Amino acid sequence: LKMFFVAAIALALSTLFSFNVTNLLTLTLSAVIGLNFVIGDLARQFLSSMILLFVTHPFDIGDTIVVGLFEEGCYLKDIFTVKHINLLNSVFTRWNGQETYVPNHMLANAPFMTNLSRTVEQWEMIEFKVPSTIPESVLTDIRKQIGGFLHLNSLYYYKVFEMHAIVAADLGNSEKTLDTLLFNLRVKCKPTSDAQKRWARHAKLLKFIKISLDEFVNEKTSIEAN
Repeated sequence: LKMFFVAAIALALSTLFSFNVTNLLTLTLSAVIGLNFVIGDLARQFLSSMILLFVTHPFDIGDTIVVGLFEEGCYLKDIFTVKHINLLNSVFTRWNGQETYVPNHMLANAPFMTNLSRTVEQWEMIEFKVPSTIPESVLTDIRKQIGGFLHLNSLYYYKVFEMHAIVAADLGNSEKTLDTLLFNLRVKCKPTSDAQKRWARHAKLLKFIKISLDEFVNEKTSIEAN
């Protein structure tokens, strides 16, 4: 009733002062729609922030995380250390010491987020190729060398690893070549959130595998490892 009374007064005043009622209503409707859009967007962002902080809670202050974000049409992935957590945004420190403020609603909608500080297990994975005619005894010797390498480098790795051939048929594919076999090596590592240490750990294992393969496999055979 009050709204009707106010609308009647506004209509009477607009008629009295010869206002264009149509233009007035159009302007009012546009303002209401625009305000509704702004408030609705803010409400969605606030709700996303609350869900991130109090429901999913993917990080705490001091954690090191890997975040993937879309910014200006580009996909960005970076490693951050959490410095502050606010209601609507969080403050991170990048590897170069730069402080970065990221809205929590963007973090809530990030394609992925990995918390390295909460990671219980870490593994390194390397794929390499060997000639298909390689004897089983050579593969056994390679496994023994891997075990010895892990024992000598217990600061970085556990004495746990898996090495097996990748069969194309198991993946629903057909073999592309009969000259080589593709192997997958997974090594369990000591957890660390330091990106440089993880890179050095991977490089150390990769170098060992390359040297070992060169020792066991004919030098004329092209060996790929990545």
